[in-house]
Amino acid sequence: MVDKAKDAYATFLDRRFVDNEVSLSLARIYFNEKDCRRVDNTLRGIDPLPEDALQMLNDCGITRRGIDQSQTMKGDKMSPLKLTLRLSTTVLFIGGIAGGYHFNNQVEKLGDDYHKAKGTKEADKLRDDVEKNEMLRNVFYAVGAASAAGLALTFFF
Repeated sequence: MVDKAKDAYATFLDRRFVDNEVSLSLARIYFNEKDCRRVDNTLRGIDPLPEDALQMLNDCGITRRGIDQSQTMKGDKMSPLKLTLRLSTTVLFIGGIAGGYHFNNQVEKLGDDYHKAKGTKEADKLRDDVEKNEMLRNVFYAVGAASAAGLALTFFF
């Protein structure tokens, strides 16, 4: 039975298929047969080596350095919180700049109308509209600037 399993595992690996479980199972068979050279060759390419594989190699007198997975580089996956912060600050930034630009155009248009209507009753109403739109323009630009600063902070933390 063991010979059939060994032949099946060896055929699988000889056909250049890669599977860590198959390699470990074949290495266990070779280890039980005390064929340490084949144990070493079978376990090559498996990274990181499980504890039982390292123990088999140590029992055969073969030392191999393992990699401490906690010290390896982590992937570039962004946390959901950071992604949400980046998206929301980007939307706020674009909205703040767009709103500020819109109200700036309103201020210019109303300012021109105000200068044309100086000295009339309508001038007071236009001046109030200009002041209101200037305030809204400044608020939108402030929101855009604050969100740009928040967006920049998400790249550093």
